[in-house]
Amino acid sequence: MNFGFTLIRDFQESECDISLYANEDDTEAFLIFDKIKLVKNINVNYLEELIEKAGILYGVQKQALKKIIKCIQSESVNPEEKYLIAKGKKAIYGKDAYLEFHVTPSEEDPHFDIEENKTIDYKNNSLISNVSNEQHLATFHDIKTPENGMDVFGCDIPTVEPKLLKFKLGSGVIIEQDKITASTYGRFIYEQGELSVDPLYTVRGDVDLTIGNIDFIGKVIIQKDIVDDFSVSAREGIEVKGIIGAADIESDKDLIVDGGINGKGKGIIKSKGIISSKYLNEVNVFCSKDIEIRKSIINSDVKTKGKIICLTGSIIGGSTCAYKGIEAGVVGADLGTVTHISAGLDYELEDRIREYEDKLEVIAKELRQIERVVEPVLANKVALNTFPVEKRNLILKVLKSFKVLQSEGARIREKLETINRDSMKGSVNEIRIKDVLYSGTHVTIGKCSKKIKMTIKGPLLLKEDLANDTVKISYDNE
Repeated sequence: MNFGFTLIRDFQESECDISLYANEDDTEAFLIFDKIKLVKNINVNYLEELIEKAGILYGVQKQALKKIIKCIQSESVNPEEKYLIAKGKKAIYGKDAYLEFHVTPSEEDPHFDIEENKTIDYKNNSLISNVSNEQHLATFHDIKTPENGMDVFGCDIPTVEPKLLKFKLGSGVIIEQDKITASTYGRFIYEQGELSVDPLYTVRGDVDLTIGNIDFIGKVIIQKDIVDDFSVSAREGIEVKGIIGAADIESDKDLIVDGGINGKGKGIIKSKGIISSKYLNEVNVFCSKDIEIRKSIINSDVKTKGKIICLTGSIIGGSTCAYKGIEAGVVGADLGTVTHISAGLDYELEDRIREYEDKLEVIAKELRQIERVVEPVLANKVALNTFPVEKRNLILKVLKSFKVLQSEGARIREKLETINRDSMKGSVNEIRIKDVLYSGTHVTIGKCSKKIKMTIKGPLLLKEDLANDTVKISYDNE
């Protein structure tokens, strides 16, 4: 009978049979009685001699031995019970120092996401861990000091010294006691023992499968190209040294492209700052500030709440709309390429205007249908009282809907008037063309439109002519 412990020694004598056991790490020793013959001859000294013979030298529990003797004398010894007779000192093992990360640091090597259907998403590879200012990044846990133990045989139980952790605080992080937090927004990095937060993310090559899609809280600089079918989003601006393909780009600040943008009809560019690029080719652009193009805008859909400046280049094909005016070298092409240019229109407000106008059209149609039903009743209100109750209630319900629709229509018209007034604030209703305005160009300035039927050489100034509901074209003297 060993109760899962290690047998130290058996004593089989005339008075009793006793077994001594130790636990796994020898820090506790127990006595188990197999049989007892002459109770009166067993005392504390007798047990101490047995313990000493078994080699137990440390932590003998004399009070426990006295209690055991009392149990023997009262004949209450349980042969199934183990009696603690010695207790050593357990070792207290130390603990290595470590950093507990609350945010996973950005990785240098790609780590691809796996979709629910077990396919690998090669465009999202976890290279960026975005953190905000004052975000709790990690907790430092210092070493836990060890203490050697001693077993019941008087032998030391050694421990191992824990490992220290050396790390440095780089830029963008601070530590208070054991709490490490970000002192700025950006990319959380842990490299070569240094913690840092960098608000700038630089891609040394292309944005492709080796980098994946980028969604960054700071600023992104790309040393080469952004290839087709990838996306880059940055809160603090984007700079691209090469070209942008058919990609989705979104920046809360300026977008600067040293090369150009080849959207292939599906690329989408959104910027809340300025956009500067060599050219725009078959791309959809939405911008909140000025757009500066050095060479050309070709077959693109470009909308901005600022100005479009393409003085040394051409705008050919597509649709170009600028709230604060357009300045271009050439508009259209000698082959009669259909080109739409607009000035003085806020594209976001125009979208809301169209939405409200569509609602008004639906309401007007419903009102006309109701009028055809209730017009005879309204012409003879006395006859309404002669109708059966159900029919009368139905007509009253229709009349109530009529009034609700009228009220809704009035509310929408009021909103339209407000939006139209807002759209005129700060608008620049003019287009300047330095060299040539080609036939086939459709010009809209404010509320006026004109199709150009003849090629006109510049410099030209195009302005809104409300009196004649057209666009006035004159030579620009500036």
